[in-house]
Amino acid sequence: MNLKKLLRQNYLQVLLVCAAFFLMTVIGSIYVNNILQKESLATVTATLNETEQTIRAYLREPMVAFVTIHKTVQDLLDKGESLETVRDYLVRTTGLLTTGDRHVKGLSLIYGYIRGEMVLGSDVDLGDDEYVPQRRPWFQQAIRSNEIEYTAPYIDVTTGHPIISLAQILRGRNGEYYGVLALDVTMAWLMEYAKSLQFAEGGYGMILNQYLRILAHPQERYQDVQLQELGPDYAEIAYALRTGRDVPPMIIRDYDNTRVIVFWERLYNGWHLGVVAPAAAYHSNVYLNVFWLTILGILLSFFLSYILLRLSAAKTRFEEESKSKSSFLATMSHEIRTPMNAIMGIAQIQLQKEGVPREFEDALSKIYSSSSTLLGIINDILDLSKIETGKLELNPVEYNIPSLINDTVQVNAIRIGTKEIEFTVDPDSSLPSKLFGDELRLKQILNNLLSNAIKYTDKGHVKLSISHSIVGEDVLLRFSVEDTGQGLTPDDRAKLFSEYQRFNVSANRATEGTGLGLSITKRLLEMMDGKIEVQSEYGKGSVFTVEIVQKSVPCEAIGVEISENLKKFSFSADKKDNGQMVCDIMPYGKVLIVDDVDTNLYVAQGLLAPYKLDVEIANSGFAALELIEGGEIYDIIFMDHMMPEMDGLETTQKLREFGYGGVIVALTANAIAGNAEMFRQNGFDGFISKPIDIRYMDAVLNEFVRDRHPEEAKKYKAATFAETTAAAPSAARLKLLEIFRRDAEKAVAVLKETTLSGDIKLFTITTHAMKSALANIWSQAETALEETDSGGGAPPSALRMSQAAAALEEAGRCGDMDYISANTGSFIKTLEELIERLKSADENSKGAIPVVDDDDIVEDTAYLAEHLAAIKTACENFDNTAVYKTLDLLEEKIWKTKTTEVIKSIRELVYVTSDFEEAAKLVEMTLNTFNSAGAE
Repeated sequence: MNLKKLLRQNYLQVLLVCAAFFLMTVIGSIYVNNILQKESLATVTATLNETEQTIRAYLREPMVAFVTIHKTVQDLLDKGESLETVRDYLVRTTGLLTTGDRHVKGLSLIYGYIRGEMVLGSDVDLGDDEYVPQRRPWFQQAIRSNEIEYTAPYIDVTTGHPIISLAQILRGRNGEYYGVLALDVTMAWLMEYAKSLQFAEGGYGMILNQYLRILAHPQERYQDVQLQELGPDYAEIAYALRTGRDVPPMIIRDYDNTRVIVFWERLYNGWHLGVVAPAAAYHSNVYLNVFWLTILGILLSFFLSYILLRLSAAKTRFEEESKSKSSFLATMSHEIRTPMNAIMGIAQIQLQKEGVPREFEDALSKIYSSSSTLLGIINDILDLSKIETGKLELNPVEYNIPSLINDTVQVNAIRIGTKEIEFTVDPDSSLPSKLFGDELRLKQILNNLLSNAIKYTDKGHVKLSISHSIVGEDVLLRFSVEDTGQGLTPDDRAKLFSEYQRFNVSANRATEGTGLGLSITKRLLEMMDGKIEVQSEYGKGSVFTVEIVQKSVPCEAIGVEISENLKKFSFSADKKDNGQMVCDIMPYGKVLIVDDVDTNLYVAQGLLAPYKLDVEIANSGFAALELIEGGEIYDIIFMDHMMPEMDGLETTQKLREFGYGGVIVALTANAIAGNAEMFRQNGFDGFISKPIDIRYMDAVLNEFVRDRHPEEAKKYKAATFAETTAAAPSAARLKLLEIFRRDAEKAVAVLKETTLSGDIKLFTITTHAMKSALANIWSQAETALEETDSGGGAPPSALRMSQAAAALEEAGRCGDMDYISANTGSFIKTLEELIERLKSADENSKGAIPVVDDDDIVEDTAYLAEHLAAIKTACENFDNTAVYKTLDLLEEKIWKTKTTEVIKSIRELVYVTSDFEEAAKLVEMTLNTFNSAGAE
């Protein structure tokens, strides 16, 4: 496979690898940067501490000397000594402290202004007569402060160099004023030392006094200026130092606009020490680290991308090799699932009828139970990806324990065949008769365990034991399957729950199975917070024990009689459990069905009819929005998933945005993995797959209608479907086929139009609608054609056409224009053929039904006029939902031929051509005819 194709297929993975190493580089750089910063900070801290100690020592010696000298001079003056004596002392002391062993670093001169005269400790020239001591910094410092403090730097008049001075007032014992004593310290050494403070190349130090004036700076022009004069960033630092706040290391613009990092330390005497380092030099090690990490990341990215592409190429080859196998599996699963739905549906329909012979009822019950179990297994195969990714979904319902045991036992008893196996069942008589949980998954677990036990046991016995215990408010259900089969070796037990794994293959070559059963069982139990334990001895048999918690339901125990019947395989469940649905009458409930296909609306209405609900319909998302905006509130809105212009997802989102908080349940023909989560995320409260299973419909109605109106529900008794359904099957079938024919005619027109216009979205929605409509009517259509067709070849199979529509829908989703171009024409032709055959069947059916003479029909003209007036108003408002609803009410009654034709024409005008104006005119003309007849 070429490199470009590999990169195109795996660009996301390659980008992920590159992003991962980029992230590694960033994180590594940040980590190393933090380490280097900590080391640098430690170095700076040590430097600052050392500098503080050095400056402290540098300034402490002159301070100590000055204190002694000040006291001595004060004593001399108190004794009345002359100024000559004081001058001699200052000269001797100055010489001693500026030279020799007692040299004090930086000290240059000791002097004073005493009794109105300057007294100097050495021969220095103070300049001309303009020298005024009282104006000098040292004198003013002494006057301002009672403490001995250093002055700010100033220029010495004798040397022209910057100095600082110590000065203090001289007072006698009685407080009399003598003058001021001072001591000068040169700044040259301190400035050189400050310049040498650097821990990165190009760095320097600066010293500030307590007033934030610069004492030492490598640039002489900045000496004796305020810190804020160095720039705006320094102004912010000066403000922080002045207010006593700590200033952390920060990056700023220096006096020459370069980026630097500054560190600050407050000294013992209130001065401030600053160390400045160029940012580039400070981060040089970090930059070097980033460079090498980047090089390493690039190399590793290329290496791992190469490995990834090699693995992808191998994976692609494997997928291509298994593609045909997977395609076959999916196709066969779908082909099996479709007739299984039909088998279950027929069994359900027959079980609803009253008066079914007992033997037929038992047979149908077993067919239904076995089909239900088989369909569950097929669904697992069809949704294999869902199983492998752990996205199985649970559907807990209230179920009957004896029926669950009986259904499972009956199915597996057949598997024994001619084997010499004694199959026994031992249910505890104290078992609750009902529990709440996922009955289908429980059956699947039991079927897997029992089928394996029977499969790998040639003779002996297989025993199913069922018991329970109470855990708080729940019930711990325990199933144990014991067999005398082959057993497991220690190696087999270690890989027992692996997928596609079979055991003792050489001895079991003729044994059927996929190897998925126990793996699925384990995953299901993990989802349901259950567990499975295995005890096995090779050659002697195994015991599989399952424990799973189920929610309790108020009920009685199954009792001894039912327990014994289960043991004897003679248990007979109530009709409800065998498939004879018992529904709760809910005339207090109100539901809305939203679907763009009349066939689907009719089927859904038929399924809801036994419940006596107030059912309204809407054939588009727009119509549903109008009803809600008009103030209508429903217990449930059944929303079709795929509709033209505005589908079910968009309609539901708009309803939620509008503030509608009622229950919305999706109706979808795409029962695929992940749908439940997708619908929940889009505002739905649940979904039901098409074709609609009345059990799921019943559960939804019970939850969202019956259980939310408990007081109303008490007023009505439950009844079977047969008791609540009055329509004749043949009449219902003809009605359904007539509605479908109109849907099919409209679909043909749309498909022809979209084939020319290239509207792939509308094409996909239309084929989706035909797929579900054909699936809904296939058995009725073929029955009608077989009963009425006379020659002309075999009728087209609506079931095969549903599958063809599904294939075209999938092609539309994938944008496969080649497949659409090649197959749409034949599908339209076959659909048109089916329409013509249904028309013929309709005519033949009418011929077979005894004709009622118009003279024998007495029309309710007041009722007809009232409803026609309502239709006229609805047409004028372009309200197709109201039109259909009113037409349905009219079609429930028997009318003369002419009136029937008018009703049919109105429906065709609205449904087929959407010509509301012409329909309104037809209604008005009909009403005028009635009025004229009344006048005569």
